[in-house]
Amino acid sequence: MNNSAINMTINNSDAFTAVNDRFLQLDSRPHAPIPTATLQEAMALVDASGVADLFVEWATEDGKTVRATRLSARQVLAVWIALELAQRESTISNVTSALSEHLTPARRRALGLTDDFLKHSREQVARMVRRATVALTDLMDAFPTSTRGRRLTKGEWDGVLAERASISVELEQRRKRFLAFANRLLEAQHKIAAVSDSQQGVSVVVDSRFRSAGVRGVGQRRMDALGDTGRVSLEPDAGFWVQDPTGADRQARYGWEDELAVLISSDPGQPRSVPNIVIGFNPHLPSSGFATAAAEMLHDIAGRGAGLDHVVLDRAYMATRPDVLRTPLMNLGVKLVADYPTNRLGVQALSDTGILVDGTWYAPSLPVELQDAGREFASVRGGAALSDRMEAAKVLKKKVTARAEFSRQHPRATDVSDRDEQHYPYKSEQWNKVNGMGRGAFETYAAALSRTEQNRPGRRRMRGATALAFLGLLEVVGTNARILEDFRAAQQRPRTRTVVLPPLAPAAAPPVSRESSDCRPKQLRQPVLMCPAVGKTSSSPCKKREAGN
Repeated sequence: MNNSAINMTINNSDAFTAVNDRFLQLDSRPHAPIPTATLQEAMALVDASGVADLFVEWATEDGKTVRATRLSARQVLAVWIALELAQRESTISNVTSALSEHLTPARRRALGLTDDFLKHSREQVARMVRRATVALTDLMDAFPTSTRGRRLTKGEWDGVLAERASISVELEQRRKRFLAFANRLLEAQHKIAAVSDSQQGVSVVVDSRFRSAGVRGVGQRRMDALGDTGRVSLEPDAGFWVQDPTGADRQARYGWEDELAVLISSDPGQPRSVPNIVIGFNPHLPSSGFATAAAEMLHDIAGRGAGLDHVVLDRAYMATRPDVLRTPLMNLGVKLVADYPTNRLGVQALSDTGILVDGTWYAPSLPVELQDAGREFASVRGGAALSDRMEAAKVLKKKVTARAEFSRQHPRATDVSDRDEQHYPYKSEQWNKVNGMGRGAFETYAAALSRTEQNRPGRRRMRGATALAFLGLLEVVGTNARILEDFRAAQQRPRTRTVVLPPLAPAAAPPVSRESSDCRPKQLRQPVLMCPAVGKTSSSPCKKREAGN
């Protein structure tokens, strides 16, 4: 097994040992050098985010000595980002290549490297990259372990968990550091792009997206049956994510989920007025703690500039306790737009002066048939035929319109602690516009991120929940950059058609009599035809055929 410094982060599990050399050959294939402008853009993003100062501050808090190095965390982070901006695979090998090959004076100046940096060999540069990257991620690593080079035994893993429990306060601080690091980068990228009005609140759609660990997981039942010498997963901090848990295509995957906040327009009439980029990021275990992770991320976004305007949520968030996410957002004045699970529709709360139905306060005199409108629609939309669902949608639309009269008669209650209400009446025209715009924006971004990410974590030579979350964040930054590029190109293209298209079908010609000669002069559809043989125009089909032949 190759445990040299350049390959310290290779997946050294028993199952992957035989293919390490082949992976090294694939990663060492030559690439064109990263353009100087891309390196400058990456360095500008790092400086605008201020994360380099955070690294120094965090190292001081941990009692570590901050000293000048030949390759600082600021410089190596800029190269990592530049790889994603240049659509290269994020690996230590590629970072090493960028710092040891084609390093012209202009590229050295862009990264702030000294002239004597060229004297280092590739192996020395690889060690510096490895050392600087590990120093960067260790400051934010809430999931430390004794080794990443092999699969731990059950006994060793129990010891790691016990040690983590003894320093839980410190590890929670490191987790919040990563949250701050990730969102400072995304905030800086958003501000540099200058695509939103800084005086107005931003609108976002929030949802989770699965990120694979790239290794096989060990289920809880199998974990409990392991002896002290049994091997746990190479990524024991990951969890299982079940796709379509109640359907026929039920599949379990192993990894994490990333909570993403995708920027959307505050005006549903102009959905393309802003680029749909991610401005918030927070990783968590699959299907666990997603509401808390979303609340942390949204509170970070609310603290920037003018705060939050609209927030679009999936129905899974509305199934959690209101005090975790919804009540804090409503107290911030957020315009919440969300779907509900079937069991949360109908009457949701009562007060002395009103009744909360499907997220909107109404007068107590609201008829019962209008109170159950949302629940009746949800019971039909499941596996019913299309005609039945369309009919149910028409009935719901009429009942939502009828509710409006009762809503205007009752002011919003302010003495309720668990707030379930949302900004627009559920399934109203405005609600459908904002919710549809948000869901479409998130699905579009998820598809773009799938095309961006390499999804080959086994080739990255980096292991651990924090290291892989770091790489996932870089992929988000790279996807944002490409979406911004497409957005600017679309703004420069004219939206009105200036070319007059010909009619779809030409006008029918009058019928030709059989008795008439085909060689008689006729009106041509083309203006003129030059006869090459005689050098003058002709209006006779016979002459046109002769000239053409």
